[in-house]
Amino acid sequence: MSFKDILSKYVTLLDTSYSELAKYSGLGTSTLSRYHTGTREPCYDSSSVARLVHGFREIARIKGIALDTTQLRSEINQSLSCDITVDYSTYIGNLNILMKTSGIRSKQLAQALSYDTSHISKILSCRRRPGDITAFTDCVARLVDENLNPEKDPAAVKSVIALINADPQRANEPGYLKESVSCWLRSGNIHMSERSFGKILKKVDDFNLFEYIDSSNFENIQLPTGSVQLPSVKTYYNVEGMRDAELDFLRITLLSKTPGNIIMYNDMPLASLFEDKDSSRKWLFLMEQLLKKNYHIDFIYDVNRPIDEMIISLETNLPIYMTGNVTPYYLIGYQGEIFHHLLKVSESAALTGMAVSDHQEDGRYLLNRNRPDVAFFKAMAKQLLLKAKPLMDIYGTDKKQDFSQHMLELPTFGSRSIISCSLPIFTINTALFEKILRRQGLTSNEVKNAFHIRKKILDYYLFFLERGTLYMDLPVFNKAAFEKNPPKLFLSEFFIENDFPYLYEEYLEHLEDTKKFVAGYNNVRLTFNENPSFKNINITIVADKEVIVSKNTLPPIHFVVTHPKMVVAFTNYMLQRTPLKS
Repeated sequence: MSFKDILSKYVTLLDTSYSELAKYSGLGTSTLSRYHTGTREPCYDSSSVARLVHGFREIARIKGIALDTTQLRSEINQSLSCDITVDYSTYIGNLNILMKTSGIRSKQLAQALSYDTSHISKILSCRRRPGDITAFTDCVARLVDENLNPEKDPAAVKSVIALINADPQRANEPGYLKESVSCWLRSGNIHMSERSFGKILKKVDDFNLFEYIDSSNFENIQLPTGSVQLPSVKTYYNVEGMRDAELDFLRITLLSKTPGNIIMYNDMPLASLFEDKDSSRKWLFLMEQLLKKNYHIDFIYDVNRPIDEMIISLETNLPIYMTGNVTPYYLIGYQGEIFHHLLKVSESAALTGMAVSDHQEDGRYLLNRNRPDVAFFKAMAKQLLLKAKPLMDIYGTDKKQDFSQHMLELPTFGSRSIISCSLPIFTINTALFEKILRRQGLTSNEVKNAFHIRKKILDYYLFFLERGTLYMDLPVFNKAAFEKNPPKLFLSEFFIENDFPYLYEEYLEHLEDTKKFVAGYNNVRLTFNENPSFKNINITIVADKEVIVSKNTLPPIHFVVTHPKMVVAFTNYMLQRTPLKS
């Protein structure tokens, strides 16, 4: 059955229309019209497919009709072109993660494809491409399906199901796992599970830098004084040695008389590094001391890690991200198929390391303080940084002008989705806005500056709504819920380090302002959420281009995610949790 026939089938089944589908999916009516006539199709397992499924699901929910969305998505994907056009480096990164998770070895894949093992090795390291990538993908999917046995190894099946975001209830259906694996590889998405996203966002939502620093996390940790008594070159072995080498590198750097930039790259498996909680605590403490001394740190990530390792890294580094003195990058392509590497360089020391994949316990690490060697590795690290791309931009108080400019330069067309913990600042009436600001003790000049910033934001959205479509998911509180956890005026873009809680009457007044504002536009879709996921952050999805996570409590900070596959993954995650479209 063709894609347009499947679309027509479900429109008829749900007794709906394409205009209603456009409303609940977030896809344009012109796009759906071309889908209907067969002149256009979405990409295989793309965000457009996710939106279609979401739209049909919402219509079915409203009408009280049972709908198997997994089956719907499967039917749509089966009807679409099998040609794989995803980013090849992402495809290979996902393939390596899949093989590691499922326990499939290179030799098995070579035998299944009748390839030479060395050729498979080159494919898995991005040095070669399969002659027929569609047939290659089908073979991988079949191999995973044949080798995973729910009865003999339920843990492996569970891990693969979680990785590819499949339905665990259908794992025993003939052919289901094969099809799901194939869909996931073809999608080109960097998989981020709901649990993974939820953990990161919850930690950003709850985090307060000053409470963290004042807590007892760093009790009994002594700052190094004087000089670190180490030879000019020291060798470390195994995982425990790597932990010690990392700490010694940071101690030497902290005592340097010439603070500067630090470049850090590590594609080693991270789980074992963070198993020792005491070492992790010392590592984070020393990192924060470096940032207090105005070091800037460039992290170069391997984004093709298993997702659990990425989450460990992001969670661990969150406190230092909040300082605004860290810039994350990523390298294109898969780095660690045969060898894992580590390279960390400051003005006074260089730490290098190497281990064979899956044998990190036999790794070897060198900490070097010889000036010529440090200069050599510093040049190498800079060359590596030139090959890297920004993973995200981080805007703290010191970059508030840059963030303001970034927001004004966002597209003034297309779609915008806002998942908010409070009400939008551009809908509040001026008298109420001034009343709340002055109650918190702002001076006349500070109030004047706040009005200036608010006007810029309002002018932008007034201009945007002439051509774009805005979706907003906003919290709604009854009095009991309000008193339990009072929302605050969302002033993250203002970078004011104060809280501005509403009184309940003020919140209701701003809510009415918002409803009146929305009533004046046909291109604003507003939903209210009685159980908002977050209390301190807003999430803005700018079409399929970027995701902005804005924090409203100390310290005010904004994370702008631009990695294309992460943006798609993030968008799909938010579509699953809210009735919004993007």
